Amino acid sequence: MRNYKLKTLVQHFNLTPFKHHNAKEDAEACARIYLCLQGIQIDTPPEEGVGKFYEFKGMVNGILADGEVNYKEAFELLYWLEENEKVAEENQELFYEIRVALEDGSLNRFEEKKLKSLLGQALTRAN
Repeated sequence: MRNYKLKTLVQHFNLTPFKHHNAKEDAEACARIYLCLQGIQIDTPPEEGVGKFYEFKGMVNGILADGEVNYKEAFELLYWLEENEKVAEENQELFYEIRVALEDGSLNRFEEKKLKSLLGQALTRAN
């Protein structure tokens, strides 16, 4: 490959074109590339419910990739879960613990450890 830019990877895997530098579309393109690398080919956009499942799984994988959970990642996941009630309902304990952990505007190491554990459990259930 000539480079590993997002647009290049989308073309390489013959995926649906996307609006580059649009956060949602970039994230969906990354998720589709990830699925291709896992051997799961998606030729058409997934159904809304299935898409949210893959989106959540991709977010959790991304958060856990470096072995740490920081405030910004937890906040963004909380915001996403608030917008996606069905996934939040399926992960009630995680949703609750993120809200509680972020109430004071920070994330201490004990809260991070608890969230890492819950994220790992959510990922195990998602597989």
